[in-house]
Amino acid sequence: MSNKKLLLVEDDEYVQLTLFKILLNTDLFQIDLVYDGALVLQEVVGDNYDLILMDVNLPNLDGIHITKLIRDFPFKNIKKMPIIGITANASQESLDQCAKAGMNKVLVKPFEKEELLNTVFKILK
Repeated sequence: MSNKKLLLVEDDEYVQLTLFKILLNTDLFQIDLVYDGALVLQEVVGDNYDLILMDVNLPNLDGIHITKLIRDFPFKNIKKMPIIGITANASQESLDQCAKAGMNKVLVKPFEKEELLNTVFKILK
């Protein structure tokens, strides 16, 4: 697996930097960053991504709503794009909402570097 294109959707600068460094250090990914939920669809329609890492709590449009929009998208096969949700809310209700929206997997913060990479690699296989 090499040169996969990821879209990182995260509004917290510290989390952005941490995730960016972990993923970039593998030398396997090209990463684009979006910090506002309202910009995600524009990115997804304009480019071809292999995976989206999506924060659930975002300004303007939350990750659950964006995931539903992506899953209902009518063209470009965008609806099948794998989405890994990232949230600090470990409640069963929150995790159920993420799954119901169509996220392939959800990581609960804080998570270890290995858990992130293992999840990404597993979904991209």
